[in-house]
Amino acid sequence: MNQLSITFWQLGMDAAQGLLEARGFQKAPHPGGYGSSLYRLGALHLHSMGMWLNREDHRLVYHRARGEFYQTWQAVLPPGVPEDAVLFPFDEGFAVLHPALLAHERWIADRCGAWHRHAQMVQMPLALVEYRDAWEETLCCAQGPEDRLATG
Repeated sequence: MNQLSITFWQLGMDAAQGLLEARGFQKAPHPGGYGSSLYRLGALHLHSMGMWLNREDHRLVYHRARGEFYQTWQAVLPPGVPEDAVLFPFDEGFAVLHPALLAHERWIADRCGAWHRHAQMVQMPLALVEYRDAWEETLCCAQGPEDRLATG
């Protein structure tokens, strides 16, 4: 597990509160009937089992259960990873997804208040607590380093 474990937990809460759809994500049932609904906003696709980003020449897939990124040239739906998929370094995959995740966190902060995510932390499963520092460092409240310094 990693800081995306917290992100997935938060996205699940956002979905339950209708925030993904309020932001403009299109909701659809998973064609294979796996788990939760699929959510799409532009090139970003979310599901409880993973997320993927359609890029010009490939798809970047994050497989939640494995905690790994893959690059593939085939259409993909969670929980599958196509046979042609190539393992992609986690830090590089996170860097590619980071702008989309950060944009969502900024939208949440604008819509729900800057400390909404912190208020949610009291409900966070104990298994995720160890990833909180990494999450705060990369995505917390959509603040930049200068904002984190100014707010403590």
